[in-house]
Amino acid sequence: MEFCPGYNDKISHLESARMVRHDLDQGKKVVFLDWEQERVLRYFADYQFLGLETILGNHYETNNWAISVPTFGHNDFGKHQINNLEFLIYVNTFNQNFEPRHIDHSNKTRDFLFLNGKPHPHRVFLLKELQQKKMLSNSLWSASAPGFSWGHMEKTLDPNFEWPEWKLQSVDGYHRTTRQIHFPMYNQSVCSIVSETSCENDFHYITEKTCKPLMAEHVFVILSGKGFLKNLRNLGFRTFNDHFDETYDDCEYLTERVKRILVTLKSIQQMDYRKLYEDTKEIREHNRKLFFNPDFYKEFNERQLQRLEKMFG
Repeated sequence: MEFCPGYNDKISHLESARMVRHDLDQGKKVVFLDWEQERVLRYFADYQFLGLETILGNHYETNNWAISVPTFGHNDFGKHQINNLEFLIYVNTFNQNFEPRHIDHSNKTRDFLFLNGKPHPHRVFLLKELQQKKMLSNSLWSASAPGFSWGHMEKTLDPNFEWPEWKLQSVDGYHRTTRQIHFPMYNQSVCSIVSETSCENDFHYITEKTCKPLMAEHVFVILSGKGFLKNLRNLGFRTFNDHFDETYDDCEYLTERVKRILVTLKSIQQMDYRKLYEDTKEIREHNRKLFFNPDFYKEFNERQLQRLEKMFG
């Protein structure tokens, strides 16, 4: 953000670049930290990102800089790239008073929880397919965001399950409540259908959309890029491949991935949710505890620091 004139006109972005080059000239090492998905800098011209070549100048070809990104599964920045869990840490800050005692999965009345903000194409596609197959008739779902149109699919969440301040309203996707758990919607539904921000293969960007079912000990099915669930498991979280079909995570193409997801969701609809929740209790508790475990983040960061030390020699 310190190098995007289109994002903040109160910062001298060229001066920020000069400071980076000055530090490098003095023999210092520089690490850029990004907690938003880094490809937005390329996607959106409005940011006017200066570019690493401009920022680093003659130091661009050296090994004296690195960039820490919140995404996994790709190597866009080659030998300069490390990873971070900054978005998960960010979501943690909104849940310092999280009370597991409010989790109650004993009496469910709805099949799915499917919350959609901005109408990204992959979300629109999945919603259309679910509607066509009439799979949301007994579910909690929404498709609404201020300033964006879902057309005839526009829908706010059932007010009986919505945060009081958002009843019958389109939810501001950057409000604190979208990073927190409103227990009624999770306690009453069997499975979260998560449509993540990115649907690119091997570009695993974990946002609050995935964090929330982890916190709420909820069963989930996630539409993202190929390998997203595998990446969650690599980080230490657990998914439900021993309890229902998760092979959608291996699908190369979006249409096939959505088709497989629909088959999986149909099978979940037909399950005894009490047995499903009893059988997955250990997995779900593990995910919540890991998400809130400070040692998880400490150990991850220490591994990244070791990579930096090796990178910088």
